[in-house]
This record gives sequence, structure tokens and C-alpha cells, in this order.
Amino acid sequence: MFFFLFLSSGIVIIDVAHDDEIEVSVTFGQRLQLERERRGMKQETLASDIGCHSTYISQLESGKRRASLDIALKLDRALQLKPGT
Repeated sequence: MFFFLFLSSGIVIIDVAHDDEIEVSVTFGQRLQLERERRGMKQETLASDIGCHSTYISQLESGKRRASLDIALKLDRALQLKPGT
């Protein structure tokens, strides 16, 4: 079974049958770090903007944690991502 998550930061595809969430998390985390750094933001600033702790941002960027839909949307807004970026 596949789940598709459409965000302006890209499409996340999760293959539940083969447990491919980890690979998707790493890709999401790498993109998160890239977008944050492009804007000259520290993890602490981004965390404050979305209402979480900087260690959570670090865990997302390293692929150790997966973002919920709510957090992904908050990140999208905080980083001011536009469709297709």
C-alpha cells in the first residue's frame, strides 16, 4: 500500500508494505536542512517558529524522526516554500 503526501516542498511517497519510511525521512530531512540553511536560519529559530524544540528539528534533518502532516505543513509555512521549489 502506498501513501502520497503532497506538499509544496515535494511529493513524499511512503511504501507501507516494504517499510520504506526511513528512506523518505532521510530525503525529507535533507531537504529540510537545505531549505533552512538557504534562508540562513538556525535550527533554534525554525523550531521556535513552529512551536517545537531544536532537537526535534535536528532529529527530522538527520532522519531519526518523521514529521507528522501538521508539522510538515508548519515547516512549509515557516520556510515560505512555494509550489515547485
